[in-house]
Amino acid sequence: MRGKKRNSEEENILLQTRSLKEQIRLTRLQFDHTVEPELIEAFVFELNALQAKYNYFLRLARELELEQTYAEVTRPLEVAKR
Repeated sequence: MRGKKRNSEEENILLQTRSLKEQIRLTRLQFDHTVEPELIEAFVFELNALQAKYNYFLRLARELELEQTYAEVTRPLEVAKR
């Protein structure tokens, strides 16, 4: 962060990107283990909404040059395999 203390907006962006990344990971796990058509459809909508929010906060991180955030959130999401 170039030696500066993070302000509350930057901290919020960091928190939101990390939280959304984890929400996407967990929703994908649920999606992968669901067979009911109605739930599959709901998870698809949920994933799309989460991804849109994630992209928004990722764009903010890039604009504010939050290097740590950008490096963290651009790594591929890891989903546990059984």
